[in-house]
Amino acid sequence: MFHVLTFHAFSAAVGLGLPDALAGGSLRTKELASATGADEDSLLRLLRAISVFGVVDRDGEDTWALGSAGEQLRDGAPEGPADFIRFYGNPLTWRAFGAMEESVRTGTAAFDRLGGEAFYDYQKQDTAYARSFNGSMRAGGEQLLPILVDGYDWSAVRHLVDVGGGDGSTLAAIAAAHPGLLGTVVDNEDVIGAVSDVVRASGVSQRCTGSVGDFLTGVPAGGDVYLLKHVLFEWDDAACTTILRNCREAMTEEGRVLVVAALMPEWDAKDPLGLMVAAVNDVQLMCLGAGRERSEKEYAGLFSAAGLRLDRVIPLPDLPNYHILEAVRVSSDSAPVGDGCGSVGGTG
Repeated sequence: MFHVLTFHAFSAAVGLGLPDALAGGSLRTKELASATGADEDSLLRLLRAISVFGVVDRDGEDTWALGSAGEQLRDGAPEGPADFIRFYGNPLTWRAFGAMEESVRTGTAAFDRLGGEAFYDYQKQDTAYARSFNGSMRAGGEQLLPILVDGYDWSAVRHLVDVGGGDGSTLAAIAAAHPGLLGTVVDNEDVIGAVSDVVRASGVSQRCTGSVGDFLTGVPAGGDVYLLKHVLFEWDDAACTTILRNCREAMTEEGRVLVVAALMPEWDAKDPLGLMVAAVNDVQLMCLGAGRERSEKEYAGLFSAAGLRLDRVIPLPDLPNYHILEAVRVSSDSAPVGDGCGSVGGTG
């Protein structure tokens, strides 16, 4: 109970905008209540609770200042968790997790009923919710980014297509480290507009561009490497097969597909920490949408259904379970036939 209530106190502080309201200097409780649209007495009770964790500091009898922990909760704080807290503290997200029993009983995502539509469809009309989700994903990816840049030999890549690459941060970091690399980010129009600023800030705007697209219908052609980072785990098997097949059809003859994912350990693997991380995230995906965590065997099955073959599995250091799965084209004569629907792969 203590941890749950503490998280919700942080969520309330972020939702009210307390860290940003105090960024300009100390305020009395009444002034802070006015600035955030809060009830003064209830706000005082919240301030008292979060002061224990250094979010705010008492600065006089009835005056509050931003604490060291509060600095990290401001919007735009480098690697700050504000969006993460905002998304996971949202009542809709919380209710979806609370309805886990329903997801297990019915085999469908609880979010679909609570939000009135599927997870990603809902975000199209609730832009604030979408921003908090995208921000939480971006914050999680920042830890992975330098490890990914160093964890694969990008030197031979001529044209990298980052499928579902968001604001282009991943592509920009890889291109900045490899001056001969050209790159394209493909994503929906809600996020692709940020790519130009990101690649310009990284000094790679002459070599990297953004392209509006839907990877379920097609991806830009001509790349020799197609990167899928934090993409496939959000989709069911049929959609994953479609995405991978679209990459196969678009890439050069000797092209490769790279999937960056946390692998679900096999049941007999001696990796309790890895299993815990993957399994807990898997039930989260079960509540929110159609996605799932997968084992190496299951990813190999997805590749096979899309006319690809898993060629290498490259572990990424310092991150539990994270790997780069590299797949190559299977000739048309030996590629599987079918629409990719249904379950494929091993038993995880």
